[in-house]
Amino acid sequence: MKTLGIVVICLAVGFATGFKIALVREHTRLERNKQIVQRIHKQVWSNPDLNAALEAADELYAPDFVSRFPSN
Repeated sequence: MKTLGIVVICLAVGFATGFKIALVREHTRLERNKQIVQRIHKQVWSNPDLNAALEAADELYAPDFVSRFPSN
């Protein structure tokens, strides 16, 4: 019975630790994505210099990117 209690405690600690690590990784991923979106907005869409905006777009977008916005 004592062994079962130790196993349960070990599992609980392991799950709690894994959950905390997953939360930290998710937060890091979200912050990185946020920085990329802010950079796209600033360097591509809000840049008055067309050549600099095109260079930034080439760096930030995949070569096979396809815009799905409807054209007017």
